[in-house]
Order: sequence, then structure tokens, then C-alpha cells
Amino acid sequence: MKVVVAPKAFAQAVAAAADAADRKASVPALRHVFVEAGGGSLAVLGTDLDRAVRAEAPADVEEDGAATAPVEVLARLVRNIGAVGDLVIEGDGRGGLLLRAAAGDFEARLPGIPPEEFPDIRPRETAVAIRVPGRDLAVALETVEHAVSHEETRYYLNGVCVWPAGEGAVVLVATDAHRLAEVALTSAEVRGTVPEGGLIIPRAAVPIVLRIASAAARDDAAVELRFGGGLVAVRHGGLSLVSRLVDGQFPAYERVMPKGERPGLRVGREALEDAAELVGGWMQAVRSWLVLEAGEGRLTVRGTDDATAVSRTLPAEGDWRGKVGFNARYVADAMDALEGESVVLRVGGPSEPVGIEAPDHPLPVRFVLMPVRIAT
Repeated sequence: MKVVVAPKAFAQAVAAAADAADRKASVPALRHVFVEAGGGSLAVLGTDLDRAVRAEAPADVEEDGAATAPVEVLARLVRNIGAVGDLVIEGDGRGGLLLRAAAGDFEARLPGIPPEEFPDIRPRETAVAIRVPGRDLAVALETVEHAVSHEETRYYLNGVCVWPAGEGAVVLVATDAHRLAEVALTSAEVRGTVPEGGLIIPRAAVPIVLRIASAAARDDAAVELRFGGGLVAVRHGGLSLVSRLVDGQFPAYERVMPKGERPGLRVGREALEDAAELVGGWMQAVRSWLVLEAGEGRLTVRGTDDATAVSRTLPAEGDWRGKVGFNARYVADAMDALEGESVVLRVGGPSEPVGIEAPDHPLPVRFVLMPVRIAT
């Protein structure tokens, strides 16, 4: 293997692949990245056996081939290499890498493992393929990711679920059992059948899928999510991801969605976010919840303890009157994840899930927040 590559492009590829490597693994291969030259590019691959990220950099390939290098050492080296001009990268014949500046003022030798020992988790089959504009996928992931659970005991909530929503339709949904976010991918083209219980993209893979979708959005391009054999694969340009899916079924969440006609209250989205941040920040040392109290033409966001009270009153319109308590962080996170000028709160009984609508969001969206018990 022998290539000439720009240091910045190579450093970006190494950084992307390093995100998926396991630098503390007991298996040596997982502490390395796989470096492969061919087809006019230099590819760097990192994996922890659950995810594999492949990032490509344009290169002048003089000789095809593959090698490996310790991810920690290589990432630190290329991050701090400075202005050395083009890099010449070669295999050392024993699995490792030789790096030197084309101008001859820099050289490094990194030991590796035999390239054939590097794990391969490429998908072997495609049962479901979902093609969607990168812009829509990025918006959808940004909308729901805040609701992903971090509680390992309910592992089936530790990701974003692709859920079937009728013939040829899918939604993305996430929940931690206290809040739920659902967004419809109305522009998606679905081939195959999404199974009951959905397809769950794990939490650790979501930021990488979002990065790929965002890159596609900048190019005004679509991406394809390919599912099969317990894996999901997605690619755009020189960046690709293969990840194992969460091995479980997402709960039938429709039963917690608010049903029937409910009183509603429309309020400014940014104003409600700011109020939740203000009151929640003040209340943090005392308790984590706040109270929303609706009156004629207003919504008051209030926090109290035995001695002190803080509140902010916002203009609002609608027919809901009453009080409801929420975790302050959940309210702020929900408002931050949405777009548009206003949201509509749909409130039932004091212990029933509260629906949040966002009429101006780029995609159809439904949020649910579970209320907390408050003194009446």
C-alpha cells in the first residue's frame, strides 16, 4: 500500500472512524483502525463490534493495499501534525503504517496487527430499505433524540425506533417512559416490510446517522437506511455506518397517546422554553418540577418551595384552564427540539399524558409528556 493524501482530509477520516473504535477493549483489533487504499481514495475503518464507521479521504493511490494502526496513537498524531504538506502513507509489510511528509521533514512508524484479523460486520442482506431526503432524516432525528432512554434495564428504549405506520409509511419514535417524541417521515420511500415492534437504531449510533443525514442535506441528497440481519447500514459520500440494531421490540406506544378531543392552549414555543429554563434553573436545587397554570389569555410557569416562588407569565390562547406539573428539563428539551413560533398543549385529567403539537414544525410531530403530581 502506498498513497499520497492531504493531512487535513486524513485527520478528518481518522477522527470519524475513531468514534466507533473501542480504545479500552481487551481485543487488540478493536483498539486499531483499518486503513485501506484503493479506487482513488484512502478509507479508515473503526469498530467496537456493535458499530463500524468507514470514512474516506481523496488520495493519490500508487499501490492498493491495507494496514492497521493503534487508533489512540494515530488520532493524536494526525491531530497534532501541523503544516507538513502532503502525507505519504505506506504499509510496513507487517500490518502497520509508515507515515512521512512528502517534503521529507516528518516521519512516523506505527505498529499494527495483520489486516486480516480486523473484524468485518458488513451487512449480508437487506430486508428493508428506506430512502429519505437527508434534510428530512436530519430533522426527524434532531426532533426525537432527546427522548431516548439512558436506563439500561429497559434496553429496548435505548434508541430511536423506526415504527410501521401503515402501508409504505414509517415514523421515528423515542421514549424514556416519561416523555415521548414521534415524527412522521412523510417523504420516505419504503421497500420491504418493517416488522411489528419496529427496528431500533441504538443510542450510540444515532449521532453518526445524524451526521451522515446532515451531510446529505448539505448536498441536497437522499440517504438510504438498509436493514437486514440485525444490522442497519447508511452511507453518504465518503462516510458510512454499519450498526447492530437493539435486539428487542419497541413497546406499543399508541396506547399512551392522548385520545379524543381535549382542551388546548397555544403558547409561544421559545417563550415557553425560556420560562422553563428560568424556573427550572432556579428550582434545580429544590426539586426538578415546575407547574403550568392556565388562565384567561395567559400561561404562568411557576416554581415554589416553602419560602420562595419564581414565575413567568406568558400570553396564551385556548380553552384549557387548570394546572399541571412537569419535569422542568423535559419541557425545555421538548421546546428546543421543535421548530416554529408556537406549540399547542392538549391537556386531559391531572394524571393523564399531555400532548404537544407543533403546527409549524417541518414534519408532522407528536410529543407526549407525563405529568407529575402537584398539590392542588
